[in-house]
Amino acid sequence: MAESSEQTVPAWVLAACSEDDYHDLNRAHSVQFQSETWTAGTNGHIMALVKADLGLPPSTMSWAKVLQAPAVPPIDLDMGALREFAACAPIGQVCAGCKGVRKVPCHACHGQGRAEHECSCGDLHDAECETCWGKKYVACVLCSPDQYGGKERARLFNGIFNKALLRRVLHDFPVTDARFARATWRQAGPRTAGWIEGKDGSWIIAIMPLDPDSTTLPVDAPSFPSSAVTV
Repeated sequence: MAESSEQTVPAWVLAACSEDDYHDLNRAHSVQFQSETWTAGTNGHIMALVKADLGLPPSTMSWAKVLQAPAVPPIDLDMGALREFAACAPIGQVCAGCKGVRKVPCHACHGQGRAEHECSCGDLHDAECETCWGKKYVACVLCSPDQYGGKERARLFNGIFNKALLRRVLHDFPVTDARFARATWRQAGPRTAGWIEGKDGSWIIAIMPLDPDSTTLPVDAPSFPSSAVTV
């Protein structure tokens, strides 16, 4: 068994974890699925799983309800093309915004973790920064957008999803590895998660839709593939 350390967890799985420090979703966990141990990460909006036992603690979240593949015919999916659609930097190219560390100094407190805020008394007081909550850094919006911001509404097949959130996970996704290059897409309906699964069944990415009404998107909104297909 691998050493119990998140250093062994694939970067694209860690990228699905929450940015918040105060709950269980800010780290990867082991999950029992299909009678095997998987390594999983999620922030509640997107999840990433790979079939691997890395010795991580089990998740306290109930995964039984979310780990259900849609009962609809799968559609072939080229992960390299999807990664390009998500506007990820080319493989091997370091992000120009954060130099590859996925975070930048907080603009509100200039990386200090504290800033002046107006009190109810009318005076300014030094307090924990309300933008980064004292962490001094915020997520890089180019390669690792925060799950509560940086939304880029785009059509993926016949659903509407946050392209920025997809880019967050696909930034380090190993599409040059044959195991991860080809996949299938399934979505049971506009209100359900989009389910991406590796052809060999050893990894999964699932993302929740933003809006069930595709008519709210402008005609020239980003779409993948270029013409939608029936799901």
